[in-house]
Amino acid sequence: MDRFFNFAGGNGKKIVCLYGEAGTGRRTAVKRFADEKGKNILFIDTELFKSISPADLWEELGYLIRECLLENALPCFYNTGCLRQMKERNIYIRDMLRVMLRDTETVFLVQDEYDDYGIEGIARAHFEVRMPGRMERAALWGSPLPDVPVPLDVPAPTNLSFLANAFVLSPKQIEAAKREAFLLAGGNADMKTITACCYHQTVSGLAETADKVPAAYGWDDIILPPETKKILREACNHIKYSDVVLEKWGMKKRAGYGIGLNIMFAGPPGTGKTMAAQVAANELNMDLYRIDTSKIVSKYIGETEKHLRTVFDEGRKANVILFFDEMDSLFGARTEIKDAHDKYANMQTAYILQRIEEYEGVLLMATNLINNIDEAFMRRIQYVLYFTLPAPGQRHALWQGMFPREAPLHSDIDFAYLAENYEISGGVIKNIVISAAFCAASEQTQISMKHVVTALQIELAKQGKVLIKEDLGRYSHYFAGF
Repeated sequence: MDRFFNFAGGNGKKIVCLYGEAGTGRRTAVKRFADEKGKNILFIDTELFKSISPADLWEELGYLIRECLLENALPCFYNTGCLRQMKERNIYIRDMLRVMLRDTETVFLVQDEYDDYGIEGIARAHFEVRMPGRMERAALWGSPLPDVPVPLDVPAPTNLSFLANAFVLSPKQIEAAKREAFLLAGGNADMKTITACCYHQTVSGLAETADKVPAAYGWDDIILPPETKKILREACNHIKYSDVVLEKWGMKKRAGYGIGLNIMFAGPPGTGKTMAAQVAANELNMDLYRIDTSKIVSKYIGETEKHLRTVFDEGRKANVILFFDEMDSLFGARTEIKDAHDKYANMQTAYILQRIEEYEGVLLMATNLINNIDEAFMRRIQYVLYFTLPAPGQRHALWQGMFPREAPLHSDIDFAYLAENYEISGGVIKNIVISAAFCAASEQTQISMKHVVTALQIELAKQGKVLIKEDLGRYSHYFAGF
């Protein structure tokens, strides 16, 4: 920003444009310059000029010029993007700026993106105001608010670095999150409160392409083989201690770019892949967004990449976990080029591979068809968890754990029989339990073995597995003929 202060402070008429994302401090920089020069700033919302006639515009500009002269102020126009749809917009803005420059030395423009209105004969310069880096964000978190004498008491020194690394927030967003934390808990807010306040500030563009999945499960809820659960814990530790390993221990120098976490869940439907994603989100205290691939993939060239770029950019900015379910539809293996369609498909896969490698957030991906995944993509995965149909012991635990404490269970439910005789997934067990509960509720009785066996037959028939009476063994008297 030194170039901005030097240029803005020079002699002669000039137009100075500061562009960048909202909240990065563009207007603050203009105000700071004015303070150093002993001047005020008159901030002018260009939205005011959108619906007035040219005659009224010149009258309004005359009023603004008088206001600047009386208040010893420099004009700063913001929200200029609202004029983009106007016919002959550039001419409109050029005339507006020329009028203002008759009686003032400098006019400031605050914009979201670079735009040169081509005003000849007047010095003009554009300066990009970028989001603060990690070190700058850490300093902002550790500094007191302007009207609060003490900084927010973040529980541990490493948490300042965690907040700065986890959330790519603008100075304005960091200040708003800190104010909210003070309001909710005073100066001694815990990390859970501060993290929640950070999420409130992330205006995520994921809503159009993703659905938020509640992190409703913890470690005690998920039934997995010990080795699979251990790998999932190790993967979570990869994120929890990334600041220590990458920054404090200097491993970031060895890792280069692509220091995020990529986890693949592979296995048949209903084996716990989505539940594992929720457990990871709960453990990491992060929001989980499941990407809707139907809204990502487009038949138009370049549109899929555009949608993916938005997903990755917004996901990193908001510090959420991106969950690509049925990922083989996006990350399929590249094929031999036989026509233009194959060439474009391979280019699309190459782009996805690049974005995954560069991504610094958390990516979870699930697939039922791991053999269809491109080998180059597999090399970019840090952890692969294989989900299989549960063993009898696990099925016994699933059957018992699927019934809530509040559910009225009859003592005749034979969990051992169900676990030993039916090799089904946890997702199927859940469907059976819920169906049995509705059946019992309709009869206004406890959930009994009769209801469970009936629901079991319905669910297996749905999958094309027809049971005969003898298949039910000692419970053949509950045969319903589905």
